[in-house]
Formats: sequence, C-alpha cells, structure tokens
Amino acid sequence: MKAKIILGLVILLMGLLLPGCAQGQISELEAQITEKDSQIAELETQTATLDSTVEAKDGRIAELEEENAQLQKEIEELKVEEEVSIPATDTAKIEISIDPNPVPCQNEKYRYTVTMEEINGIGVELQRMISKNYGEYGCVRTWDQKGWLEDINYYLPPYGVVESRQWISRDLPVTYVIFIVTGVDDNGNEVRAEGRVDFIPISG
Repeated sequence: MKAKIILGLVILLMGLLLPGCAQGQISELEAQITEKDSQIAELETQTATLDSTVEAKDGRIAELEEENAQLQKEIEELKVEEEVSIPATDTAKIEISIDPNPVPCQNEKYRYTVTMEEINGIGVELQRMISKNYGEYGCVRTWDQKGWLEDINYYLPPYGVVESRQWISRDLPVTYVIFIVTGVDDNGNEVRAEGRVDFIPISG
C-alpha cells in the first residue's frame, strides 16, 4: 500500500513538471526560429542590395559597350576620310631641273647643269634617259644619256639627287632640249619625268 502511494506521488510530480519543461523547450525553439527569420530577412536584404548593384553594373557595362561601338565607328569614318583626303605617296616621283634656264651662250657654248631628284622617298630602277634636241623645224636629234645612268648603276635611291654637266655648241641649230627619264620604282610602279632647257639666241 505504501509503494502504491509513493508511485502515485511520483506520477503526480511528473505530471506537474513535464508540462513546464515542454513549454520551456517550445519557447527556446520559438526564439531560435525568430532569430533565424531575422537572419533570413537580413540575407534577403543583402541579396536585394547585391542584385541592385549587379543590375546597375550591368547597365553601366552596356553603356560602355555602346560608347565603345560609337567610338569605333568614328575611328573607321576618320580612316576613310584620311584615305580619301590624303594623296597616295606610294609611287616614286622624279623631278628634273636645269640651271641656268634659259641658258646664255658663253665662249661659243651653252653650258648648264641637269639635276634629277626623287622627292617621294621611293627608289627607282632607271631604264632609260634621253635628251631630244629641238630646232626651228622640230626634233633634230635624240641622244641616249646612258653614260649618266651607268655612273649611278641605273638606280636613283629614295630622295636621291644626281647631277650632270651638259653643253651644246652654238653652231648647232638647237633652240631647246627636253630630257626624258623612265623607270620602275621599288613598289613596281612605272615612273616618267621630263625637263626642258631653253637656249637664249645670239643676236646679230
């Protein structure tokens, strides 16, 4: 009988204690849930901020790409304008000048210097140079100036300058001479140049 009474007291005591323990655990769990909810809300806020930042950066990247495309278009337009406006300089150019010109007669002769110069910075393989003497009735004689070309090995270098001293007797019926040079430049282009020298007639 005594044992039954003790067992009943134990059961009664457990009945009084267990609800309190369960309530405490529930409160603790609810507190943890509230804390987790707060953490989740904070993470969602951070995620939203990051998404906004990424979206803003994506927009800026798109703007920069558009600006780069516009700049590239302007560069291409400028290149086209430059090609159109700037003359091509990939062909050699030879100038022939004579000094003095016109030429006075001295000691029964007309003496002068012929200068040949390349002015575009491209060398020229010279093929032929001739001088054509003209008188009252047209061309009276043609001279081959190969001796001059042999002296420079038939090549006029970029910006090269060569001279030749010439003379003609006053007894010849010549009023002017035209020098003609032909060749092929280093880029494969045909080159031709002319120069004219006049002689001052002797009066009387």
